[in-house]
Amino acid sequence: PSATAQGSFRVNVTSALLQKHGTLTIPVTVEGKTFNKVFSWSVSLEGTDGANYSENLLADAEFRGMAATQKVARWYKYTNVSVDNTHMMEGRNSMKSAQSGLTTDSYRGVSQAYEIDVKPGDVFTGSIWTYCENISDIKAAALELIPYNGSTRLDPTHRVSIRPTKVNEWQQFKITGTMPANTNRVVFNSYVTLNGTMWFSSPKLERGSNPSPVWTPNPTDRIPVLSEEYYRSSSDT
Repeated sequence: PSATAQGSFRVNVTSALLQKHGTLTIPVTVEGKTFNKVFSWSVSLEGTDGANYSENLLADAEFRGMAATQKVARWYKYTNVSVDNTHMMEGRNSMKSAQSGLTTDSYRGVSQAYEIDVKPGDVFTGSIWTYCENISDIKAAALELIPYNGSTRLDPTHRVSIRPTKVNEWQQFKITGTMPANTNRVVFNSYVTLNGTMWFSSPKLERGSNPSPVWTPNPTDRIPVLSEEYYRSSSDT
């Protein structure tokens, strides 16, 4: 059985506020049993730049959709890259890229393509947080926004270094780029160039130029779904 219900809540904003986000806990009753579901929300003010402070376009931006094989929904994960819940950014999982013994640049990390209404002239901002325990082991690391037409890679690639400058501390890096002629999708790509161990967390892709990205979840990541385990645990038989 399924059901829907309308609800509302108030968010107080000021003229100086560009974005606000948080969570809302709602009790849900199914077959006489009640449990709480936590919904995430974010709002932006319209204005000169306000509309550019938009939702996260990346699916599974908390790296939660993993199976026993550590494959993550929507993300392409390279060799020796795995989900890690020991190095978390504000409670969100990270991706650990642990590379060693390589003699040529191999660019190993995670990437995701976005292709909903992507067209020439569109501006995107990508951001990600990184962490390391030994900077000297890391030759280089980068975040890229790569324009494509179908399977054909276009120029230019928008790239920024995400090699940490501090140890044992999360740092955010960001890049903004305009899509060239013939673009119909953009790839968010982050990687370690050669050897070294580094963690990636809280990736975000958003429309528009944003000098101060604030991480928010993709709305589809927080749609509650009753699991098979719930039905098992709530069964009377």
